[in-house]
Amino acid sequence: MRCRTNASSLAKALWAMKPNKIFRTFKMEAVGDAIVITNADDACIVCLQVPAEVIEAGTIAPDLQMLRTLLKGIGDRTVELSLYNETRLRITFTAENGTESTYLLPVFDPDSTLANIAEDLKLEEAQLFAHFHSDKHLKLVLNSMKPLLGKHSHFNSFLFIPEDNHIKVLTVRDPIVGIAEVPAEIPEEVASKQEPLPVPRDITQVPIGSIAKLTRDGQSWVVAISEQGYAVFPTIKPDEKQVISAALRLFNREADTSMKASRFFWRELRRTLSMLRASKNRPKYMSSRPKLEFDFERERCYCWVDEGKPTIVSVFGDFPTLAQQNREIPSVMTFDCELIGEALEFISEPDTIDFLVVSDRVSAMRLRFGSWAVVVASLAQGSDLKTAEQEVSDSGSQITVEI
Repeated sequence: MRCRTNASSLAKALWAMKPNKIFRTFKMEAVGDAIVITNADDACIVCLQVPAEVIEAGTIAPDLQMLRTLLKGIGDRTVELSLYNETRLRITFTAENGTESTYLLPVFDPDSTLANIAEDLKLEEAQLFAHFHSDKHLKLVLNSMKPLLGKHSHFNSFLFIPEDNHIKVLTVRDPIVGIAEVPAEIPEEVASKQEPLPVPRDITQVPIGSIAKLTRDGQSWVVAISEQGYAVFPTIKPDEKQVISAALRLFNREADTSMKASRFFWRELRRTLSMLRASKNRPKYMSSRPKLEFDFERERCYCWVDEGKPTIVSVFGDFPTLAQQNREIPSVMTFDCELIGEALEFISEPDTIDFLVVSDRVSAMRLRFGSWAVVVASLAQGSDLKTAEQEVSDSGSQITVEI
C-alpha cells in the first residue's frame, strides 16, 4: 500500500471512530481514488472514505489511537502513507521548515479487526427511512435532546417517527419527554405506517445524509449513510408501545391552561436553577429533591432551595401571563427543580407554557418553542409554601421570602 492524502481530512474521518476495547486497530484500504477506513466496536460499524492519490493499492490495519494523535499534530498537510518492512505504517510529510519528517506506527493483521462484520451485512437490502436536507440541522436537534435521554431512559435512544415531510424525534424518559421536528424526505410507504425507529444515541458521532433500516437474521440495524460512507448501529424494536403512545398524547393534548412568560422570568429561573446546581453545600430540603412551585393565586413562582424559606423566581409582576384557559387547574402546581433545569437546557426560552391536569394525582407542564416541545410530569405532590405557612401560623411568626 502506498498513497497520499490530506492529513486533516483523514484525521477528521478517524475522529468519528472509537478505538475498540480489545482490538486497538482498524482496517485501512487504499483503492481507486480513496482511502476506505472501516472500524467496528460494541456500539457501531463505521465505513468512511477519504479522497487520496493511490500509488499502490493495498490494505493495512494500524493502531487507531496512535494514528489519530499523530495526524492531529500534523495539521492541514499532505501526508504519504506506505507499508514499511511489512510491520510498520510509514507516515511521511514536509514540515514547516522544509525538512521531511517520517514516523513509523505498528500495524496488525487486517483479519484480526472486527471490520469483517461489515462485510457480512448486505447493505443493499437496507430500506430507506428518511433523507435529511441538512446534517447540521439534524445534529443540532439530536445534540440538544441528548441530555434528556440520561442514563435511565426507556430505550436509551432517540425514536424517529416519520411524517409526510419531516421526522419527529422523540425521547422518552419518565417523567420527562421531549420532541422536535426535522425536515426530511420520507418514502410514502414509510410515512403511511408511522412506525417509530429506535436510533441509538451514538448516531450523533457520524455524518448523516440518510437513515435506513436493515434486518438480518432477526437483528435490527440502523444505517447512517453520507457522501463519505456509512455507519451501522445495532438496535432493538421497542416493546413498550404504550409508553410512546402516552408520550405523544401529552404533546398533542389540549392544554388546560396556556401562559406566556417574559424573558426576565426565564432568565431569573435559569439563574436560580444554575445557582442550585453549582452549590457545593446543598442544604437539607423539605423533600428528597428541590421543588419549583407555581402559585397561581399569588402569581408567584417559588424555588425551594432553603428549608422553610423559598426563593421567589418572579418579582414585580413578571409571573407568566394567562393566554388561554380551557379548564380549572389546581391553585398550586409543584415540579422537580432538576427536571425543569434539564428541560430548559433543551428549550432555553419557551414561547408557551401549557399546564395539563393528567389525573387527580398527576399534572404536567409542557414547554413549547416552535415545533420543539418538552413535557415534565409533576411528581412532587402538595405545596411546601402552604405547609410552611401553616407551620408559622401555628407558631405565631411570619414567613419571609428572599427577593
